[in-house]
Amino acid sequence: MLFIDANAVNRFIVLLAGFVVVSHMSSLPVEDDSMKSATFTSLESVFTNKRINTDLIAEFTNIMKIACMGECLSDLNCDSVGYHSGQKKCRLHDVIVSGSGGVTESGWEYYSMQEDFCSQENFVHNRILDICYYIPPGSHTCPDAIAICSNFSANLLTVDSQAKQDWTHDLCVSENIDGTFFDAFLDSHLSVWKLGKTGMELTYTYWDGGEPDNFGHCIGTKPYHGWEWHDYPVEWTAGIICEIRRP
Repeated sequence: MLFIDANAVNRFIVLLAGFVVVSHMSSLPVEDDSMKSATFTSLESVFTNKRINTDLIAEFTNIMKIACMGECLSDLNCDSVGYHSGQKKCRLHDVIVSGSGGVTESGWEYYSMQEDFCSQENFVHNRILDICYYIPPGSHTCPDAIAICSNFSANLLTVDSQAKQDWTHDLCVSENIDGTFFDAFLDSHLSVWKLGKTGMELTYTYWDGGEPDNFGHCIGTKPYHGWEWHDYPVEWTAGIICEIRRP
């Protein structure tokens, strides 16, 4: 059953059939059966009497607002919802919809979704990989990159699957990032690379031929190495992708 923390709502709270129906609020906490929780923030300042038709992934009819938001929370592709209270229509979108475009139609309300473990400002939630990430500006050495991410209560990116490697490559290309370092370290015996956050040995790697060669103590990926992994000296620089994982 979906529920809302009523303490977060200022007014107009009505209990009905096991749901809490809320209106006239700027944000709305929601939790689903899997105990995931998220906050839906009103986009009222961006939208006025518009129905957005782009990036639509699903549409539901005869549905309450809280159930609409629950559908978004349950769908890993959903990042925002549109709801029409008069028509009881729900529309799920796979991006945080912007104010551009749309068809004039009164009655639509739009909300962006952010899962509660991803509450840091400027961090973006990739729901497929279930991580929150932020790209600080500039290129930095590996030790500086670790410190910068730590300032956000985050770690350097961990790449532990081919899907994560592919996503990292695509993100670096699309955001024009000159590669990035990973959250990994060489153990004290200089023999085994381990994940920085857990200390576990790497279970997935994407080493270039002849790597690692113990040339450096920082794992990273750069375009001129075909995005395959190298161990780099600590004075080399690269872009940064900070990551927060679900507890």
